[in-house]
Amino acid sequence: MGILVTSQNTFFDLDKIHKSDFIRLKHKSWESYENGLVVKAAREEIVVLYLLPGTNVHSRITVLVDDVCNEEWEIKWSSDLENIETENIEVESNEDP
Repeated sequence: MGILVTSQNTFFDLDKIHKSDFIRLKHKSWESYENGLVVKAAREEIVVLYLLPGTNVHSRITVLVDDVCNEEWEIKWSSDLENIETENIEVESNEDP
């Protein structure tokens, strides 16, 4: 089940995604995924902190709810790295959990 809730407006479900969750995401313009930590989870946006490859420099990504609705982001996240949730990712039935 995804992280979006739709009523009159669509927003992130804060019962499912939280500050300090692990997250793996990919924008449709990127070639590869980035792994990071959620540093802010709000109804309209998620802010992720991640390390730039090969450095000790960090960067920040802001993911807007409208962009997720438009399928611009592929997202996996977990609070415990055992139960992994997805958004905008098709999981094949023969794939290992």
